[in-house]
Amino acid sequence: MSLAVRNSLADIHAYWFEGIDDGRPIVKKRTPFVKWFRSTRVLDQEMRDGFGHLLEEEVRHPDQAPDRTALCRIILYDQLVRNMFRGTPRAYAYDETARDLSRALIADGRHAGYMLIERVFIYMPLTHSENLADQELSVEWSRELAAVAGQRCPHNSAYFAGNLTYALKYRDIIARFGRFPNRNGILGRQSTAEEEEFLCRK
Repeated sequence: MSLAVRNSLADIHAYWFEGIDDGRPIVKKRTPFVKWFRSTRVLDQEMRDGFGHLLEEEVRHPDQAPDRTALCRIILYDQLVRNMFRGTPRAYAYDETARDLSRALIADGRHAGYMLIERVFIYMPLTHSENLADQELSVEWSRELAAVAGQRCPHNSAYFAGNLTYALKYRDIIARFGRFPNRNGILGRQSTAEEEEFLCRK
């Protein structure tokens, strides 16, 4: 998708899921996967230029529209800001808002109506949470996605299995430390000796 000015939250969906639905294979070396998990300075700047003004507008005047716009807000607050403000506290400043949106979609059942790949990002704020209850929900729903993917889109079953592996890994970190040690330096938190050892081994 061209990097013209993004005028609405709906533009986030076209950008983030460019060329992908449950019927198409997810290829790690191609877009949109590289946007999701292969960040570069160029991509970070691309997202700042394309969506920074939408973030500022959304913070001032939150869009309460349901369904796909809610997913776009989750991606804005949980994903795009991590690129826009990488290495700064602001990268995590909107996590609570993203979690609230995620929980709302789950609570009223709307999440089940999305594509499987969209649901990955609906649950991602839970995966990023430093709350163990959120982490358990992340694992629960990631496990369901992996099971359903084997039947609905077997061509992407390895991707969803890998997503579950990461959810389990993040859950175990929170169960052990109660927080993500790799965020300590950015957020001005003092690491414990155990956390220092953990970070050295990564």
